[in-house]
Amino acid sequence: MSDVTPIRVDAYSGFKANERPRQFHLDEKIYDIDVVLDQWYEPTATYFKVQTVEGQTILLRYDEETDEWTLQSGVDGDDLLVTANECQVT
Repeated sequence: MSDVTPIRVDAYSGFKANERPRQFHLDEKIYDIDVVLDQWYEPTATYFKVQTVEGQTILLRYDEETDEWTLQSGVDGDDLLVTANECQVT
């Protein structure tokens, strides 16, 4: 899937805002993040490859200019995106 889905993320803020995600909310379900597996940067965004406590590997993107988090298609994230897209259609 190439679609992205805006989501609400609770993130740790230390030295700067939104340093790393702790959990995200999608379709009224909360996904707790167990570990950040990888992190990389673009000029205006930060990507986080995370693993939930359920073992799903998800790719999240934080856009610093718009202050918006999105769920990117990822390793296991496609199942979540399919659920989100089905809920948006109804």
